[in-house]
Amino acid sequence: MQNKKLQKTMQPRTPPEKKPAPVNVQPVVVEQPKQQSEEEIAKIKAACIKKREEIQEKFKIFHQDVLQNKTLDLNKTASEKIKEQSIIENLLQSAIELDAINVNEGMLVLFTVLFREILGLRDRLNETEYSLLKTAKELLTLKKDLGN
Repeated sequence: MQNKKLQKTMQPRTPPEKKPAPVNVQPVVVEQPKQQSEEEIAKIKAACIKKREEIQEKFKIFHQDVLQNKTLDLNKTASEKIKEQSIIENLLQSAIELDAINVNEGMLVLFTVLFREILGLRDRLNETEYSLLKTAKELLTLKKDLGN
C-alpha cells in the first residue's frame, strides 16, 4: 500500500497547458515604388554616364602608371608605392560611387575592365614565355655548334 502511494508521488507532473497569447494581426500595406519622372531618369542616366567616363579615365591612369610600370617592387620608392595605392583607391571609390547611382553597375564595370586587363597580362606572359623558350633553344644550338 505504501508502495502505491510512493508510485503516485514519484510520477512526473505534467505542466499545465499554456495557451498562446493572442496576436494582434495588422494588415500589411506594401507601398508601390514611386514612379520616377522623365527628368529624374535623365539625371540618373547622366550621372551614370559621367561616373562611367570617370572610371574609364581612372582605369587608364591605373593601366599606365601601375600595370605598365616595369619597375621591380624592390626598386620602387615609398612615394611610388603610395601613388600606386592611391590610384587603386581612386578607381575603387569611383566604382563604389557608380554603384550608389545604379546598383551593382560600378562593380560590374570594374570586374569587366579587370578581366580584360588580366587577359592582356596573360597574353604578355605567354609571349614572354615563348620568347624565353625560343632563346633557350637557340642557346642550346649555339652550345652544340661550339662543342660545349
